Amino acid sequence: MNQFSRAIGLKLLLASAVFIALGCQAQESEVVKPKLAFDVEVGKSRLHYLQYNAELYYPCPKISLTRGDKVLDQRDLCTYQDRFGNSFDIRNDISFVEIDDAKVENNKLAFTVDVSLKGATAFLLKCTLPFDENKLGEQHCTVEDLPN
Repeated sequence: MNQFSRAIGLKLLLASAVFIALGCQAQESEVVKPKLAFDVEVGKSRLHYLQYNAELYYPCPKISLTRGDKVLDQRDLCTYQDRFGNSFDIRNDISFVEIDDAKVENNKLAFTVDVSLKGATAFLLKCTLPFDENKLGEQHCTVEDLPN
């Protein structure tokens, strides 16, 4: 390879790197607003809930428990089970998901997951996740058929 070819190749590589860097910078500066966000006081702590548009951004609700600036526990609620006990991940294994009715009552986060798995299996999950001021509990979901 002669010096001219190397110089052209180096300029193309540099131009590509600048183009990629500018593209990434534009995406990073884009502000993604949650579809639903709320905080609830839990004794000396706070429960934070964030849910984004599942089709455009991130399908998993994010929850965290904080005390002051310290994160005590946090989770992305991505993994669930179908009626047969088979686990699935809403980031990969679904053709549709909608999460609704998220609310807190009596130290339990409650929400509904409307899901269609790949392969046309569709159902609702009614989920709860208990918590106290020190930790998040384990999520529990029951499967319900879709209403007619």
